[in-house]
Amino acid sequence: MGKKLKLIIESLASGDKRFIKDNLNRILEVDDSGNQKFTGYYAGDNDTVYTSRAWSKKLIAKKKEAQRERLDIFEQEQEEALQKRKKKTLFMLLGFTVIIIGTIAIVYATWNNNDPSKTEPPMIDKIEPTPMSEFATTTTDSLYGNAIITGSDVNMREKPNLNADIIDFFPKEGERVMLLLPASDTLSWCKVTRKDGTTGWIYSEYVKKMPVSDE
Repeated sequence: MGKKLKLIIESLASGDKRFIKDNLNRILEVDDSGNQKFTGYYAGDNDTVYTSRAWSKKLIAKKKEAQRERLDIFEQEQEEALQKRKKKTLFMLLGFTVIIIGTIAIVYATWNNNDPSKTEPPMIDKIEPTPMSEFATTTTDSLYGNAIITGSDVNMREKPNLNADIIDFFPKEGERVMLLLPASDTLSWCKVTRKDGTTGWIYSEYVKKMPVSDE
């Protein structure tokens, strides 16, 4: 350790004012006339003495540390912003998904309600058949009945109800049947009898009444 450096350390420790530290952390030597001269040394916050070279390195290291801290803060802020954007995007996607599912459900429900094949006709406890004289009939086997089946794989049910048991079915359209009770404003089913005598109910959409002959 040099003599001057030793004097500086002792002076700073004793506070005799022979050496003082200015606001730039430079150590100044004060002569008897009060003149100040830079010694080439610097003092840290705890009065640690540094050479000019060591002080420069300390300042550079401190500057780099500050830059790293600012960079860390910036990266943290960017990561937080990214996470917020991801959450916002996720919430938007979930919202769109809920809207789409809700729209599909509404459309399906509307279609289902408007489809006559999905609508259950009212239950009829007791129905009085219309007299046969009100309908045109034929007695020959080839011209049996007064109505025709207009669909294929049409079910005949025991009662005018979609939940009623299926007692027979028509594999193809065109078969003639005897229409015993036609559909009405309150009933969407027709009561018919097949040529073999089987009697049941068919949805009116699949039964067409034959025109009455003038003969």
